[in-house]
Amino acid sequence: MAVSVGATDYLVKPPEQIELIARVRSHFRQYLDRKERDAALQELQSAQQELERMNEELKKLSLTDALTSVPNRRYFDESMEREFSRAQRDQHEISVIMIDIDNFKKYNDSYGHLEGDSCLQLVAKAMSDAVKRPTDTIARYGGEEFSILLPETPLEGAKEVAEVVRAAVEALGIEHKENPPGVVTVSLGVATVIPDNENINKPVSFVNLADKALYNAKETGRNRFVAAGD
Repeated sequence: MAVSVGATDYLVKPPEQIELIARVRSHFRQYLDRKERDAALQELQSAQQELERMNEELKKLSLTDALTSVPNRRYFDESMEREFSRAQRDQHEISVIMIDIDNFKKYNDSYGHLEGDSCLQLVAKAMSDAVKRPTDTIARYGGEEFSILLPETPLEGAKEVAEVVRAAVEALGIEHKENPPGVVTVSLGVATVIPDNENINKPVSFVNLADKALYNAKETGRNRFVAAGD
């Protein structure tokens, strides 16, 4: 009866003093063992949660550009692989914009690398603010080059984004005496494909299309966008 209602031990007759002390000590040790075990388990669970949090933070840091706080090249490449495969499977359009800050080497030479870093940060923020959809990805591709991935976006939509980004950077009004407009500007190359339908079946070929369009934008005056095929 006693055990059925939760007791862990019972005495059937008045116990000897030695037996009573022994039983009390035994149960007290069991109680302490349970407390220590529960505390150790709780500590282990807390440590596991902290480890998971730190791993998430490290993963986030590994995918973020330290200077500009936008996603880095690794994040862009992973996103591109995923979205390109999805576009290939579902046969829908995908767009990418490659962006280069005009005459940035001359900017660094004229104003110094600290100002160059500040310029990169301001440009990255302006472009991030201009890209509205949560599904779109802007990343620092390397040096003064950035990229924007636009899933399920037709060419006209990508052109609109390119112009908004171009105008946003120019509107910052960052002085750049070595750049003809007198302020920091960007050139952009736009590409849109339905994978396979345009003889483009790999992400690298897709990015190369936008890179060639970017080159054309720089060759034809800078501070503008050019779309592949225009």
